[in-house]
Amino acid sequence: MVQKKQWHNTKYPGVRYRESHSRPLHNGRPDRYYVIRYKLHQKLIGEACGWASEGMTPSKAAKWRADLVENIRTGKHPQSLKEARQMEADRRKMDAIRKKQAEIDAQTFDDLAVKFLAWGRENKKSWADDEGRYLNHVKPVIGKMRALDVSPFNLEKIRSNAQNKGVSPKTVEHILAFVRSVYRKAKSWGIYKGDIPTDEIQFPRFDNQRTRFLSLEEAHTLLEAIYASSETVYAQAILSLYAGLRFGEIAALTWGAVDFENGLIHIFDPKGVDTRRAYIVPKLRQVLEDIKPPRPEPEALVFPARTGGQQQHVSTGFYRVVSRLFNKGVTDRRQKVTFHTLRHTFCSWLAMNGATPFEIMDLAGHKDLAMTKRYSHVAENSQRKAVERMTDEFESSRSEALKVQRIKERA
Repeated sequence: MVQKKQWHNTKYPGVRYRESHSRPLHNGRPDRYYVIRYKLHQKLIGEACGWASEGMTPSKAAKWRADLVENIRTGKHPQSLKEARQMEADRRKMDAIRKKQAEIDAQTFDDLAVKFLAWGRENKKSWADDEGRYLNHVKPVIGKMRALDVSPFNLEKIRSNAQNKGVSPKTVEHILAFVRSVYRKAKSWGIYKGDIPTDEIQFPRFDNQRTRFLSLEEAHTLLEAIYASSETVYAQAILSLYAGLRFGEIAALTWGAVDFENGLIHIFDPKGVDTRRAYIVPKLRQVLEDIKPPRPEPEALVFPARTGGQQQHVSTGFYRVVSRLFNKGVTDRRQKVTFHTLRHTFCSWLAMNGATPFEIMDLAGHKDLAMTKRYSHVAENSQRKAVERMTDEFESSRSEALKVQRIKERA
């Protein structure tokens, strides 16, 4: 049989307690559990205050009750211990939110930039460029400023400083784009809540795309000169010209990604995802077989650096050759021949030979058609000829139809 709880009144109105015989003694006697009782909306309410061993006393319980009764009388809140506890929890939650927001608001641009650069090292190929732009151009101007306080005026200062240093307009745009990326990424992470100052400045619009590609004769001349200089660089050039690989993709290429049996090269992104495939045409097969070591490990690099790791830069020998052959006296960087010109030539030749924009986008690994549209101009002649062939065929068929009609009329 369950023993009925025995309640004892205190000298304070509406405050009573019961004793526990299962809990440890408190000050030499059974622990006491205090409750208060009061009326709310004509209904008798009973609420627990707590144990004596946990700091509750009859006077404290009486004070709580008196405050609630006064609030009920005057229409204030809280009007119950439950409500008081909820209000306290809400207050602490709001204090925590305000504290976190204060910490966010106090962040300098450097705080955000450090987080962005750390993320960039793991997720961006161009992280080293970002670090250089930040340290050389951005940090000296706004690094110590609160991120909330950075204004378009400060960004114009970054722009003018860079221009005074002789930085190219495209690089200035990259510097400002870096600032924009830091703010946008911080906002997406929830660590910045303010406006993005770059939204209020105008980014320059200009044509900085390289338009130079090689003619058939120029390509033969270049390859012959490279072959005489370095068989390795020659093989790299063939990969870019015949398969459209970027230098970074060539440097990261392993023998396991070269599928001689099916005539394919698997191209992976930095995270190891197979992004596209290139075709091993006969000339490319010959070049790759010539440099292939006996039974290479699948993870072995096709073009390892002298130190054994991955090559980081195009050979200086390549640039000596193109400088001698093509770049003397050329001041427009868009017209200079670089290693990337070989890939640009690959795409241009595809367009000139009737490849569709979607085919070029797929073979080149472009993210969207906007990058492929730059090759539309070189396809104009082949497109014109295609239209002429179509209309000539139509006109020819019309002439044949008229001849047949005249024969029938004579008959």
